[in-house]
Amino acid sequence: MKQVRWHGFEGWQLEDDRLRVVIVPALGAKIASLVDLTGPFEWMAPPTHDVRQRNYGDSFIEHDLAGWDEMFPTIVACPSPFDSGVMLPDHGEVWALPWAVTATDANALTLTVEGRAMAYRLTRTASLGQGVLRLHYHLANRSGQAMPFLWAAHPLFRVEAACELVLPAVVEQVVNAAAHPRLGAPDRLLTWPGALLEGGSTAALNAVGIPEGPDYRKVYTRPEQVIGAGRLRQGRHSLTMRWDTAIAPYLGVWVDERTYTAGTTTALEPASGYYDALDLAIRNERVAFVPPGAETTWWLSVSLNDESAL
Repeated sequence: MKQVRWHGFEGWQLEDDRLRVVIVPALGAKIASLVDLTGPFEWMAPPTHDVRQRNYGDSFIEHDLAGWDEMFPTIVACPSPFDSGVMLPDHGEVWALPWAVTATDANALTLTVEGRAMAYRLTRTASLGQGVLRLHYHLANRSGQAMPFLWAAHPLFRVEAACELVLPAVVEQVVNAAAHPRLGAPDRLLTWPGALLEGGSTAALNAVGIPEGPDYRKVYTRPEQVIGAGRLRQGRHSLTMRWDTAIAPYLGVWVDERTYTAGTTTALEPASGYYDALDLAIRNERVAFVPPGAETTWWLSVSLNDESAL
């Protein structure tokens, strides 16, 4: 592992013979680069806006919209579960906070951040070996109350050619999570991978392309259906994510075809709550908790060109 610079910020680079990863602690522990060295092929989206220091409470879409950020303890801004007069900010707290480097070795980097509106310490260790990036999370509840939390991975993967989203074969329906002129209102059930639209036409939800005009969509797998893996295929390259379903049984799928980002991006977003806003996940009774003064852990892995069963 070595120190590098990414758009003027200090980064740490992990590398083996198959994969190179750059992490930027000051920018919310952002995974700024993930390169398949057999290609080579860069999987992470480049900045849409200038890269600058984040400030607590900033709007997420006004920043770089690049790479992989951590969403915690919410995605959509909402009141704190401990004090309704305190708002949890857009896309959560930790993406806009600098993380402290707490441990390093030849192939692992440990970063830690302290909560602001809620009393917690979140630690992530990124390690690389045999072409697999492993992320291990450790959450400590530093309050005297049970703490609900909504964690979601937010990797903006770069799409340079026709890209296929692959989910486990058990997924036959998904839930629309964003109002859309063709897909309809939030909470509408859609068939996967081909959604039947009003009027009888279909939309290939699993296909991400380079459209003439901007488009977007976000869907979730059905909340009662526990999903622990997903894959992107792009040309001869593929990327597979697997995660700990004990904490993160829900999966969001985001596609941005030049609506917010300069290019086309897509994201597999495993999450500990359903969906997007912590207060909504609490009302839905679909959210993770950590007991008072206790700790919990979870994990996520990323492998390249792995075509084993999901």
